[in-house]
Amino acid sequence: MLGLVIFNERRDLGENLNENSKEAFDAIKSLKDIEAEILKLLDNDVTKILGEDSLIRVLNDSKNTAEFCAAKLKNIAQTNQFIAKSREIYQPVALRASTLYFVVRDLHLINPLYQFSLVWFKKVFTTAMEMTNALSD
Repeated sequence: MLGLVIFNERRDLGENLNENSKEAFDAIKSLKDIEAEILKLLDNDVTKILGEDSLIRVLNDSKNTAEFCAAKLKNIAQTNQFIAKSREIYQPVALRASTLYFVVRDLHLINPLYQFSLVWFKKVFTTAMEMTNALSD
């Protein structure tokens, strides 16, 4: 429910969080790829390692990539902290929405005809938020 509220009220926060997650994944993946390449080069015979420049180049590249990724991950962590604080503002709305969903879901205990899905509730909740935004504009 929090995701729905954030998407409706502050779409930029959700998009930034998704973008940060993708960038963090890409940074970690590039570090893993370089680590695998270093291990592959180190697996060679010792005499071959000493005569090759490729290992030195890969090590230099890995140092530069690691520094770049560390800076990027630090920036992403700071941005995610800001996003988390901004999302906390909408937490009470999400809590009330989830409580309301469980009340509606339990209506089938009164009569079996009252059966609702989460997908239906999300549509109704989203429509209600959109109508509220339209009225406030």
